[in-house]
Order: sequence, then structure tokens, then C-alpha cells
Amino acid sequence: MSLGTLFHALVLGQPLDVVVDDREFRSNADKAWRAEQEALGLTVIKSDVMDTAEAMLEAVMAHEVARQLLSVPGESEFVVTGTHRGLPLKGRLDRFGDRLIDLKSDRAVTPDSIAKSMNEYGYALQLAHYAKLVGHEQPPILIACENTAPYLVAVYEIDAVTWDLAQRAVDLAWDLYADCTERDDWPSGLPTGIEPIGLKPWAYDQLDIEPIGLKPWAYDQLDERVNPDAYAEME
Repeated sequence: MSLGTLFHALVLGQPLDVVVDDREFRSNADKAWRAEQEALGLTVIKSDVMDTAEAMLEAVMAHEVARQLLSVPGESEFVVTGTHRGLPLKGRLDRFGDRLIDLKSDRAVTPDSIAKSMNEYGYALQLAHYAKLVGHEQPPILIACENTAPYLVAVYEIDAVTWDLAQRAVDLAWDLYADCTERDDWPSGLPTGIEPIGLKPWAYDQLDIEPIGLKPWAYDQLDERVNPDAYAEME
């Protein structure tokens, strides 16, 4: 179980099927014990991982806005299903009451950091998919917590422009999925022939065009493996 999964379970009040043990599990006896725990449906985690997750939980609950949002009656960590043009769809939501809430943990939770992660991992599209499944129109809330001390917490609402674009993109994605399924055609989006490729314009400024090679004194250190004739030509 990852730290993020453990953090979600603690904050959202989900059952913890874990056992804390700091053994290295190098001996056969220790490995056998761990296998027994796993056979029982338990995940063995280190105490430092549990301590970190509990510290993150404490930080979230100490944040007034985050605590109020999570105190609103609702359902946590549940699967919602739907259909589009006869095709089954589903998603797993963190929290849904009067607002759609998503928990995030990261090394940094500044606006720039979260915006970068949103772009890289498609958070807005993911949440727009969930919102469409449950028929919710309001922009979702992100509760973000640092996964290292001091475990700072920030609460964000996806802005109106981003949310509108995400909802439109999900509408297109659902239709594209249905179209591809009906035609049994799944294009990769990659070129099918030979396409020219080169550096992006901004990369030209980063090119280092200084000549590079051996320093003059290094030629004297070349050993006998160098072809003598080639060496003579170099001189």
C-alpha cells in the first residue's frame, strides 16, 4: 500500500487492512509471516509510513476549510457507473456530498505545483469524467497535502475556464470512445508515414555550438592502441 493510498483511507475514514511491522523480511521465516498476512488480506507497512500518513491526516483535520468540507454528509471512495451510447463507463470518486472533492498528496502543494500536476496528470479531465457520471455541474474541490514535513495543506477549486474546457473535452472523449468502439478502429494519433521532425524553436537558443575534442596535451597520453598512421595524420 502506497503512502497516498493510506492517506486517502485515513482521511476518508475507510477500513485499514494493514499491519505495521519494521522487519526487513530477509529471512525465510519473516517472508513466510508476511505471506501469511497477505493471505489474510492484510498489507504489511513500515511504521514510518504509518506515522507520515497519520501526520498528514492530522494536518488536514487542522485545516479549517478542509475539515469543514469533509464534514459535510456524503459518500467516500465509491465507484459510480453510467453508460454512453450503450457503452458502460465507471469512475472511482474520493468524496461526494454537496461538492465533488478529490484528495491529493505531493511534495509541494503550492498553486504552481498543483497546476503543473493538473496539466501533467489530467486531474481536471478525470474529475470532469466523474462529475458527468454523477450529474454534477459545479467545479470540484482539491484538498492537497504535502507528504513531507511540515505537511502543509491547501484547498483549491478548479477555475471556471479550466472546468468548462475539461467538461467539453470529456464530452468529446466519450463520443470518441463510442465511435472507436462502434467502428472497432483505434487510431494511435501517430503519423502513418515518414514525417519531418526537429527541435522546437525554443531549443535552438540552448544549442552549444562550441567545438569539443581532446585537449592538446591529451594526445601525448594516447597509448599504443591508437593506429600510429592515424595518429600521425592528426599531428
